[in-house]
Formats: sequence, structure tokens, C-alpha cells
Amino acid sequence: RASSALCKAFEDRNWSLIGPANRNHYFVSEQAETGDIVEEAQEFMTSTQSAQLITSWTNLDLADVAVNVRKFEKSCYTLCSDADQKEQTEALDVVLCCPSTDRSWGSDHGGSIHYLDQEGELLNNGTK
Repeated sequence: RASSALCKAFEDRNWSLIGPANRNHYFVSEQAETGDIVEEAQEFMTSTQSAQLITSWTNLDLADVAVNVRKFEKSCYTLCSDADQKEQTEALDVVLCCPSTDRSWGSDHGGSIHYLDQEGELLNNGTK
């Protein structure tokens, strides 16, 4: 139920498209009203308690937690570069998928996440 409420709150938010087109093309969430469930989720994810819990699960030292609320639709993308690798040595990505409630998500819709090592070699192929 909490995830349903969170997904509904995502639908109700205002979104802005960002770039530059040679690196990014996706939507970022604009500031919502105080008390919004998305804001509460962000506060939880950046809390000391959450960082300690994730550290106990992963052994990653998450002293600085950054939470980005993004929305990807058809034709959206983000690309990595050498500069991205220099900024972070360890990272944990958590993806919450909230398909639109008026249609189901089919495998033919595409969408994947790919990770590269320091030499630029593909670590996964983005499939299940």
C-alpha cells in the first residue's frame, strides 16, 4: 500500500525536462508541498538510520547519501562518462519502478540499466 501511495504521488508531481542532450534527457521532480510522501521517502533514504541499515546489508560506507527523484519515459536516457567515474568510488543504485496505472509495462517497451567497470567494460547486459 505504501508503494501504491508513493507511485500515485509521483504521478501527481510536477516534472521538468533536463539536459544537456549529449548527456541527459529525463525529468526531475520539482519541489512538492511539505508533508508529501515522496519528500518523506527522501528524508528516510538520507537519514542516518537508513545509511546504517544499508551499510549493514551491503558493507558500503554511505556517509553521504544523495537521493535523486527522476522520471524516465520513452526516449529518455542518461549517459555516463569518465568524469562520472572520478566523482564516485562506490555507489548503490535503488530503482523504484512505478508504471503508469492506466497501462501495463511490457518487455517490448524497452528500458534497461547498464554498468561499466573502470576500463569501460560492460559489467552486465541490462537483462533479467
